[in-house]
Amino acid sequence: MPESVAEMPESTIALLSKAFNHDKAAPSGPHETKKVAARCHCGAVQFSVSLPVASLPLRGYICHCSICRYTQGTYARNGVVLPPVAHPRLPQVGPDGGLVEWLLHPDDTAAVSAQEGEETIWYSPDHEESFVAAEPECAADGTERLRAECHCGGVSFTIPRPSQDILDDEYLRDYVSPADPAKWKAFLDLCRDCGRLSGANAVPWMLVPRVVIEPPVPADLDLDLNGQQQQQQQQQQPYGTLKTYQSSAPNTRGFCGVCGATVFLATKHRAPTAGQAVLNVAMGLLRAPEGVKAGDWVTWRTGKPAWAEDARAYDEEFTVGLVEGHRRWGLERDGEALEFDVI
Repeated sequence: MPESVAEMPESTIALLSKAFNHDKAAPSGPHETKKVAARCHCGAVQFSVSLPVASLPLRGYICHCSICRYTQGTYARNGVVLPPVAHPRLPQVGPDGGLVEWLLHPDDTAAVSAQEGEETIWYSPDHEESFVAAEPECAADGTERLRAECHCGGVSFTIPRPSQDILDDEYLRDYVSPADPAKWKAFLDLCRDCGRLSGANAVPWMLVPRVVIEPPVPADLDLDLNGQQQQQQQQQQPYGTLKTYQSSAPNTRGFCGVCGATVFLATKHRAPTAGQAVLNVAMGLLRAPEGVKAGDWVTWRTGKPAWAEDARAYDEEFTVGLVEGHRRWGLERDGEALEFDVI
């Protein structure tokens, strides 16, 4: 794998230069501009930029590297580089593809090689050797555990397989995979709140009862302490850098206050009692030995990503391609595009 732009073939540099809008510099002389605004979910960070109309539409990029996954909690970082771009960087893909194998080319084939569409450039080089495979983990009793950890390590915890206690619980058993009692449920979420909070077009969630996560997660997810108490808590807890944000009346989100990774979503809609609360765990943080999709631990709801209609209003082409690619992947993997409840 090339370590710098200088080591890349000229054809690759040309491709990436176009992907990162290097060919869309402002025209000389008077020209029409358009003001584009951006903001985060709470509005604390917002800005605008004036772009030459001749440069629009800009081409976006999707990076699947481990750093982007672990600092986002998602499978990929969606972004756009404002023109001009002098030093394009090589986008990266996870060991089993991340979002890229669910997206479709304009010619309706999987994104597996460098191609150009009208405004879509796919570049998926084979460089799995740049990713360090996660090691299997076990508890003291020898049972399997799945590690979730943000990029800086300030939030780190493990998830076990569904136990008999979970299967016997009338409420919690609904969050165990309907296809395999040794797995949990997983789904893609395309809602606008998740997009604005994570900076990604799609967030992969794993549904896990709070009571099984190790070490225990506080019921209110609130570890935003001050002074000496905060220092002591950080030394004792693997959730010391966890911050919270109430994104809506029923929903509280947990994220790392250092590297920014989305970690949890807690909703009152899935907490009939304190002991039966079910959390969304951001799957971009998982360290599954088999790959980023954690197929040995979850069953995917490939027949119906959540809030796809909302996403179509924002980016129809991307959403339609992702939904259809996800469905086909489910058909190939499971023999059917599964649908099940996630609320």
